[in-house]
Amino acid sequence: MKKKLYMIATVIEALLLAGVFAVNYFTRKKMGMARYVAYKNFQWEESYRIDLLVYIAAAVLLILTVLLLVMTIVRKRKHNKIVYLMVGVTAVLTLWYGWFVLTGSREQQRSYYFAGILYAAAALIQMIKAYTGVIVSGYEK
Repeated sequence: MKKKLYMIATVIEALLLAGVFAVNYFTRKKMGMARYVAYKNFQWEESYRIDLLVYIAAAVLLILTVLLLVMTIVRKRKHNKIVYLMVGVTAVLTLWYGWFVLTGSREQQRSYYFAGILYAAAALIQMIKAYTGVIVSGYEK
């Protein structure tokens, strides 16, 4: 059961990352998608402080990743290699999201908000998998 949930989460994560590529590609190639993305960007900017929300999300993901790294190091029991791999992938995804948020903008990339949401969701799913791995690792025989 645990392996099935892990695989489902991994597939969802891969689909989210592929979705970033798809949204970016179709925003540049198809006028209908470009209009929809421009409309949604305008709508979100009018309704929410989206620029602030993006930075808050990046800060929260960074804090959770640092806590995950500390939790992995502080725990005295030995972790499986897969747990270290999950923690490493979590750190990479979080750093990628932070780099994307800090260096990008809506003016540079029309699908900036959509891509940011998808990157953040993928990083969050990976983080949940890593936290579960760190907590469960050592209790299994």
